[in-house]
Amino acid sequence: MIVKLEIYSPRLSGICYVEGIGLSSNVYTIGVDEITVIDTGAGDPMNTLPPKLKTLDLDPRNVKQIILTHTHFDHTGGIEALASMASPRVLLHEDQIDDVVGFGLGVSKLHNGDSVLAGNRRLEVIHTPGHMPGAICLYERQDKILFSGDTVFPDGGFGRTDLPGGESRKLVESLARLAMLKVDFILPGHMEPVTSDARTHLATAYENAKSWL
Repeated sequence: MIVKLEIYSPRLSGICYVEGIGLSSNVYTIGVDEITVIDTGAGDPMNTLPPKLKTLDLDPRNVKQIILTHTHFDHTGGIEALASMASPRVLLHEDQIDDVVGFGLGVSKLHNGDSVLAGNRRLEVIHTPGHMPGAICLYERQDKILFSGDTVFPDGGFGRTDLPGGESRKLVESLARLAMLKVDFILPGHMEPVTSDARTHLATAYENAKSWL
């Protein structure tokens, strides 16, 4: 699925969703003339970003920044294709700054509590370790939108902690903080966006993690 999310709510205007195929992460974009891309997918032939952006009437040459929720390959493999057409800046948590090399792009460190301007939206950086030490979520407070990476998934799902750098206790703590937010929409790294009753999904993820981890 490749869609402009305003079909679900006008509060999601300007945000587009590119569904990941196979193991690839989802990709989200904000803006038109100066595009912010949140995660880039795996970058394999089924998930090559430039042609998918064009189906949304977005010019890949207008990509100005890439924000990574974390640096697993399924979220970063699409950087190379974008770097061949534009010169975006890559933003990611300070703990993972050394994971993005070889693309000739500028890199900026993000810290918990930072704000990033994406189009007409201000995204708050929330450090959510557990799935990876440098994992982050992005919270748009005005319209109560959470870009949740691999920290939270729909229907009470949450990120795995059995990969290098994963830590169950920290993931539970991260989920506890997210469950306190006022969230109406969850845009996850995998599975489809949550466009109703999002707070219940967050609360369920926290309760499930406490029980299972």
